[in-house]
Amino acid sequence: MSVCLNTGMVYKLRHGLLDWGPILALSVCFLSVSPARAVSESPERDVDEKRIFKRGISSRAYDEVFDTELPVRYQEGAWSLHFKPRLGGWLDDDYMRLLVGARYIFSRHFDAYTNLGSYFPNPINDGDEAGLYIWELGARYSWLERKEGRLSFAAGLKAKMPIFDAPYELIDGYARYSPYVTVSHKLRGKPNWLYYLNASFEFVDDSPFQDHPIDPQPKDRFFLRPGLVYYAGGPFRYSVELEYITNALDFRDVEPPLPDGVNEPPPTLRRSNWILAHRDVHELLVYPAITWFPSRQTRDKVGIPGNWDLGLRVKIPVVEETGRDFGLTVRFRWYFDHRKFIQDNLPAILKGDY
Repeated sequence: MSVCLNTGMVYKLRHGLLDWGPILALSVCFLSVSPARAVSESPERDVDEKRIFKRGISSRAYDEVFDTELPVRYQEGAWSLHFKPRLGGWLDDDYMRLLVGARYIFSRHFDAYTNLGSYFPNPINDGDEAGLYIWELGARYSWLERKEGRLSFAAGLKAKMPIFDAPYELIDGYARYSPYVTVSHKLRGKPNWLYYLNASFEFVDDSPFQDHPIDPQPKDRFFLRPGLVYYAGGPFRYSVELEYITNALDFRDVEPPLPDGVNEPPPTLRRSNWILAHRDVHELLVYPAITWFPSRQTRDKVGIPGNWDLGLRVKIPVVEETGRDFGLTVRFRWYFDHRKFIQDNLPAILKGDY
């Protein structure tokens, strides 16, 4: 069993100002724990060490690009627990959120996950409730290494369903069902480069667990995400993704009518939902990102057992129509093998040697 801790923090541009304090603090911490580059006896040794390092984390290096899932091969029968605090906007939001879930690897090609979201009052703001607000389900099937081992496919489904009557600041009461397909490809002679294309369609419908959605219901949306991953072994992975979003392919028979004389959303309604319900929207965003996979020596110095990685992604709106802002996402994933901890680390801790 492994435990995965995924912490996402998003800092948005609000009123023309960006709070750089957490980012600068993170940068200082990041630099302080980065391993120094050792002087090797020969270039061949550097190459061998990179190959060993790359082989050890290959499944994590190519399993996803933040929110986009790629074709991947895991170890059959493995499962992991996920703890995902949603800390983005915590200075302004009335509530803080936490997703807790599990992922199980049914075979080398098929995996599935479930998450349950809870919320509680932000101690520095005005929230006064706590409870559950969303249930997430997902599954993925991968076909790997076609066309001489350079082409892979994945197909899956993601579902997000509001539960109970949570505050409208957290959910709008509508469920989202998103089937997707992903194709990844490695060019001949360029094994360090992975190209991929992800296509997803988001169906918006009433939630089976929530009876009071917010009007109007937004249209369904289509997502197209071409991207590029570069990983040559060693501690860093680089990626860039282009995301195109539109609701022009909505399949509903009847479009909700606009009230007479109303061309802008009332201040009492969700602006993005109103725009997505009454207008055809085309948006384009760019996501450059970097992920750091620390070496075992670095992880031992930090004192966190197991495997973990740290990622930074920048959201750059190129064309936006629903109020999307420039943002930074910081994500920490922790894969913790409890059996190894009990066998190796726990005795050392009890002896005071760890």
